[in-house]
Amino acid sequence: SNDSQMTRIEPFAYLSIRFTNEEGLEILDQTQLPDKENWLKGGEPKEMFEHIKRLSVRGAPLIGVAAAMCLAVQSLKGDATKEGIIDTAEYLRSARPTAVNLMNSCDAIIASVKLLPSGDQSALCNDVVRLAREILIREVEMNDSMSNYGASLVSEGEGILTHCNTGGLATPGKGTALGVIRSAHLQGKKIHVYVDETRPLLQGARLTAYELQREGIPYTLICDNMAATLMNKERFREFSLDLIVSQ
Repeated sequence: SNDSQMTRIEPFAYLSIRFTNEEGLEILDQTQLPDKENWLKGGEPKEMFEHIKRLSVRGAPLIGVAAAMCLAVQSLKGDATKEGIIDTAEYLRSARPTAVNLMNSCDAIIASVKLLPSGDQSALCNDVVRLAREILIREVEMNDSMSNYGASLVSEGEGILTHCNTGGLATPGKGTALGVIRSAHLQGKKIHVYVDETRPLLQGARLTAYELQREGIPYTLICDNMAATLMNKERFREFSLDLIVSQ
């Protein structure tokens, strides 16, 4: 129908995920950072399942958005059916059982699609594309509001300790805890970030350091064991999830 030709995914580009009309859905392979910025195709469920499983896509908010967008791509195919989308959502949902956002995204799409009449493809793609877009925009807006509010709690010249990666690689937007750091830096607060390497996968050394380097935010990479010594010397006070701040 004309409706299904009208429905399309609006192009977007973030640090960790993007969609263009030419290349389709792509995700930045986080297993290769910081040495290689390699974009992987993510429009096929089997591809996306593997990317999530092997942590090429990581961070609960990002995983939830990536799965929803993969379902949106599937819904636009000529042979897409209500039952097929539900099965694919169930399949993607099982890729990372601990990622709550993944379950929430897939469940929201399943619940909505179940209410549609069978055989109406334009209703199907309209519904899935709209929901995927809403999931994406909600994450970006939550990141913005959390980053701005959190930055208001950071004092001039503070030292901040991070663990793991909670930035634009873990979400489609600014990041959660690292988004706070980003906003505080943009407000000129002269902060310094101490980055735990985060064993065994080194999300701190490979990913958080990569994001801070890209944005010119002053940081020092430390091994995980040094955190206690720094807390002792710097008198860090707890600030937020994955974030500790010195006074």
